[in-house]
Amino acid sequence: MNITHVVHKLLDAAKVMRCPEIFLLLPTCSILHEQHNVIELVLPLAVAITDLNETAMKSLKEYLSSMDANIMTKHIRMWKQALAFLLKSNLWVNYYPGMKAVLEVLKLLYRGNKRAEKSKKVPLSEFYIEEIGTTPQLLEQDVMLWMYIKCELVKFAHQFVHIDVVSGGFFREMCNWEVPSPILQLKVRRTALLEDTFRQLNNADHDNLKKTLVVQFVEDSKLTEVNKRDFFLHTFNELLAPKSGMFMYNDRQTMIWFPAKPTLELKQYFLFGILCGLALYNNNIVHMPFPLALFKKLVNVKPTLEDMIEFNPVIGKSLHCILHDYPDDVVDDLNIPFCVHWDGADVELESHEKGESVTSDNKKEFVEAYVDYALNKSVEQVFNEFKRGFYKVCDEDVVNFFQPEELRGVMVGTEEYDWDTFRQV
Repeated sequence: MNITHVVHKLLDAAKVMRCPEIFLLLPTCSILHEQHNVIELVLPLAVAITDLNETAMKSLKEYLSSMDANIMTKHIRMWKQALAFLLKSNLWVNYYPGMKAVLEVLKLLYRGNKRAEKSKKVPLSEFYIEEIGTTPQLLEQDVMLWMYIKCELVKFAHQFVHIDVVSGGFFREMCNWEVPSPILQLKVRRTALLEDTFRQLNNADHDNLKKTLVVQFVEDSKLTEVNKRDFFLHTFNELLAPKSGMFMYNDRQTMIWFPAKPTLELKQYFLFGILCGLALYNNNIVHMPFPLALFKKLVNVKPTLEDMIEFNPVIGKSLHCILHDYPDDVVDDLNIPFCVHWDGADVELESHEKGESVTSDNKKEFVEAYVDYALNKSVEQVFNEFKRGFYKVCDEDVVNFFQPEELRGVMVGTEEYDWDTFRQV
């Protein structure tokens, strides 16, 4: 009996299986990575997995969240290769139920990867399926039409704004158009950049924030795209400088976070949120050295210990050691108070008696409470004002399509450069 027959026998028995380990093994077999076996083996395997009973599915999910990264990668690539084959050969129409099952399995893998420990996670980019972008038939016609109309309108608006601005409003005057200005214009002095920016944003009609941003420097009468890039560059440089007093910094002075006890009015953070929203809305990458926690919170993802390690490696790694590395007797002997030292102050954690120490029994609760206080509770008011300002400009439903890592990439760019390629070029 060859491997094909073996696989079919296993698939026939899938619905009554209680131990789904076989579904972890099959995607690592080279035969299932061959295109000619997609229809006969891979699609039935996907359907079998989605048809697993509740008990078996629960076990499978647990296995997926503890899978080594190299095995997880093999699984992901097998399913992606199957999708790519269906899309490129235009067979997905004939095998839609199987393709849908493949996508469901990829969703299981994605969620398992999210739950995995950092050392076992695979990069988010492993889940990208570029072939979907080349198959517009997958989208409903009305969605495609809506996207086309919107893109054309946005394109026209930008072209009109550019021509009209450059011509000094000539076209509106010539046509005698009595229409609202299609732009949001900031007129600022280089010597008082933050003052002018925040004053004008504070006075702006919030309905105008979604219009195309045009920046004019008092010292320069020309209106060009360079002005906008120059504006964001210098505005963010001034905002992130210690003398602005808006943020706290980590020990290495390489990252910023919101202060637990702000010295400025909360409105400043609301206006900062608007400014960040304008940068994203107007396709300008800006310098925002926040940890990933900021972008997680913007899309309603809870920060974790990994985010604490990113922002403050000393505190984060100490918490990791308490939670994972130190033996229980060592944790009990450390006599660590159940409180948080954050932003220059010691704060007793809620729901615990004063003077209580961290023990092997409550260490998990302590670490979770520490992270929650530092990245959530201590900055709740400040962050909510920032978020409120940000979503005055950007559509929250649209932003929520992004993963936190993707949102950071779109707003901040990347600092992972291939210097060898750069030297060659």
